[in-house]
Amino acid sequence: MAHRSRLILEPLALLGLCLFVSNCATPGPSFAAESAEKWRATSTTAMSITGDVTFTPAKIQFQNGQSLALATAGRIPDFKAEGDKVAAAVYRVTIPADPALKNGNHLCGSAGHSQPVTFIVTWNPEAFPGDKPPRSMAAFSGKDAPRSDEASCGIYNYELDK
Repeated sequence: MAHRSRLILEPLALLGLCLFVSNCATPGPSFAAESAEKWRATSTTAMSITGDVTFTPAKIQFQNGQSLALATAGRIPDFKAEGDKVAAAVYRVTIPADPALKNGNHLCGSAGHSQPVTFIVTWNPEAFPGDKPPRSMAAFSGKDAPRSDEASCGIYNYELDK
């Protein structure tokens, strides 16, 4: 009897492990494809600081060629962004930095007072019919993973460039 139970439970345990490792059991929207997504800047902030970006869960590259290496830090189902609760992905910047971007601008401060970016949070705002899929990003300089955009250095809005 114990042998028969083990035969049934082993495949179920393996399936559970596969779902956990692949993260396919996690509900919610996809935050970024494993392959590179090109995001076109749509907000004034994004157009003047980052320009268009290329995003993967391992790296964000800005229009001027500068980039930040990322590591997935988790997902927050109720991240507070611009007054709304959204499902968001949190990425830790593996080597905190605040590179000079368009026109010498920085994600977290100005040239003389910039702070290293430590986290990037992304979410997919609701799309209006006929629009390209929107993407939003907030940069942070704190030591703890953020739960809201309250302490962000800035919020940057894009649309998926299909």
